[in-house]
Amino acid sequence: LPKMSVAWRLPLIRFPTVIFPLQPVTFCTSLAHGGSMRIPQNLLSYAWREHEGKVAVFGPCARIGVELRVLYDQVLESTVMTPVGMAHGVGNARVRVLRSRLSEDIRVDGTPVHMAELEAVDDEVLSAARASRLEDDAERALRLLDLALERCDFELELCNLDEELNGSPCDPRAHPMWAELDERPSGSASAAQLSYWLASRLPLTTGLRSSILALRCPLKRMHDVT
Repeated sequence: LPKMSVAWRLPLIRFPTVIFPLQPVTFCTSLAHGGSMRIPQNLLSYAWREHEGKVAVFGPCARIGVELRVLYDQVLESTVMTPVGMAHGVGNARVRVLRSRLSEDIRVDGTPVHMAELEAVDDEVLSAARASRLEDDAERALRLLDLALERCDFELELCNLDEELNGSPCDPRAHPMWAELDERPSGSASAAQLSYWLASRLPLTTGLRSSILALRCPLKRMHDVT
């Protein structure tokens, strides 16, 4: 029998860029900083009360996004100060929006909350041969990456196009999990996760990022990133 998908609801947020799993995210909670990635503080408080600090974040016009886990009250320390009016989160699992609407029965400060009904987006299970090809492609990508970094062809840091975000008022190193999530993926799932890690750091267009996030084949995703 086919596996039945289980739908759930979270507040829906649209960002001008695409967020990937395991990507550290810093965003504004007020209009004071003028950043284009913003989640109002009152909506964050609602997400913490009702949804364990999770919201659903999607890029422009996208139906595939991620659960964003918001870090509560900067529970982890960082060596760089976080400005007032900024908050941090981490991209979690991918989700697909089935439908969305303003919920008149769910209001924050009198304003209806835009809620999305979601389902999980899982990777395809690769055959042994294709899984081996993915491992080989990941190793080759890392060798080329090390060579490019050695030649100073580019800097491998989290990359969002300037025209998407209009600059950020916060040093990305202020994120309390910056150092941990900046390390290359390792372990049994590292080859599949590497494509996300690279896609969040290479200067790719928003359209390409969105298509990479939506891919269910990790081998195809690695090909498109590299």
